[in-house]
Amino acid sequence: MTFLADRWGITLAALSIIALLWWMTRKRDALLGYREIDPTEAVNMLNRENAIPIDLRDHTLFLFGHLQGAKNHPANRLLEAEDALQDVKTEALIVYCERGIDSARAASYLSKRGFNRVFKLRGGLTAWRSAGLPVSRSAAD
Repeated sequence: MTFLADRWGITLAALSIIALLWWMTRKRDALLGYREIDPTEAVNMLNRENAIPIDLRDHTLFLFGHLQGAKNHPANRLLEAEDALQDVKTEALIVYCERGIDSARAASYLSKRGFNRVFKLRGGLTAWRSAGLPVSRSAAD
């Protein structure tokens, strides 16, 4: 304890940095307009909140495997899909792509358009599969 007391300036600076980092991570979601979730959180949201997965990959990749119940709205045509998503504007939406890159832009776009419960699947479908979670190959989802 005397070590910390003798170096109170360094201790105070370290605690301040930790507090700042904590605050920044809490504000990050608000600034982005969406929150990143891992596959485990996504499963919980799908099961408990009836979240709607939005697959941003092209239709061919969608047919090779997607989250159960996913709606396929390719990222390059998200503007066109906005009208189709109006009926779920207040629902929890989990957007994902293959690795999580396109979904960041899509999540930001949707949140700016008034979709207030947007979640991005961290790592995309690759992370989902790596977690050993099932994918559907049904075109009807």
